[in-house]
Amino acid sequence: MASETQRKYQRRSAEGWRALLAQQAVSGLTIGAFCRKVSVSTASFYRWRELLQKNDDPGMAAVVMRVVK
Repeated sequence: MASETQRKYQRRSAEGWRALLAQQAVSGLTIGAFCRKVSVSTASFYRWRELLQKNDDPGMAAVVMRVVK
């Protein structure tokens, strides 16, 4: 039975959310469009952005990442 069911939602670590936030920043898409594209709720996106900004080093507020395709 368990093999027939698949998890509807993907659990992400804090690092996974950091990666998603960085991808959105360089994507050129609005947050809403990006969230639809990657199947993430906008509420989760904004919540994780807030959590990570509060818990990260203030000097790391603006991090530029290069995304390699």
